[in-house]
Amino acid sequence: MMLDIVYNPASGHFRQKRLDAMADAFAALGFQPRLAMTRPDGVAVPDDARLVCVHGGDGTLQMVARALGKRAGQVPLCIYPAGTVNLIARELGYAGDPGRFAQQVVRAWARGADSWVRSPLLDFEGVPVMACLSVGPDSMVVANLSPGLKARIGRYAYLLSGLKLLRNWPRQSFDIAAGLADGGAIDTRAEAAFLSRGRFYAGPFVLSPRARVDADSFELITLPRAGRLRCAGVALAVMAGLPTDRLGLTRSWSVRSVELGNRALPVQIDGDALPPRPVRAALGGLVVRYCI
Repeated sequence: MMLDIVYNPASGHFRQKRLDAMADAFAALGFQPRLAMTRPDGVAVPDDARLVCVHGGDGTLQMVARALGKRAGQVPLCIYPAGTVNLIARELGYAGDPGRFAQQVVRAWARGADSWVRSPLLDFEGVPVMACLSVGPDSMVVANLSPGLKARIGRYAYLLSGLKLLRNWPRQSFDIAAGLADGGAIDTRAEAAFLSRGRFYAGPFVLSPRARVDADSFELITLPRAGRLRCAGVALAVMAGLPTDRLGLTRSWSVRSVELGNRALPVQIDGDALPPRPVRAALGGLVVRYCI
């Protein structure tokens, strides 16, 4: 059984020894690892791929989904958590130990496709959103992040980037229109918005407890006001495991589509920042399957 391992040497927790140990673990279980390294412009996934292992974070996972294109629903994925935050790998419960991870995947492969996790993807202008999309101070933190510092100190680089924003804190209100999962609709305004495919945010912290990667909806979380104190309150509540909506800090809905109006703030998708633009995102036809 051929296993294509796509690895990102620039991901936050990449270690060559760990990659080698994982490949050896799969080989010991009867799989034939075939390695492919990502490039700044993407990655090529072989046409005969049957199972792809993503050795990286949510950004690398997105890169693989884009490379698969229409094949994304046909070729199952698994994720070894070698990125900085690893939201989807954490959501699905993939192990960080190479040997345990290989055993997890091989057992799931033996159970068959009916047991795997099916995940409809959020589409943003043809870009699949694997974990999250945000606009507001959060996206400014990502836009101002130093890649070199991120490689050296991991998620703490996000904290330092946020501290640098304190002097010139970004605030801009924008319109939000969303189609609800129950068929209704909302129109509101906010200074920050998160679209989430899973519960976790910034690592082990739960921001959207109702979100699930296998749901036919995603969670929209807004901050009507996103000043320094409000954002600090949200961060502290999330770290303490408290419900931010019940505390009146955020508002949340289960939705199937969303439009965020014009604003001068960048867009954050799966840990990468895009230039400011209107956001029109919806659950599209693209679905991935996770072998777990």
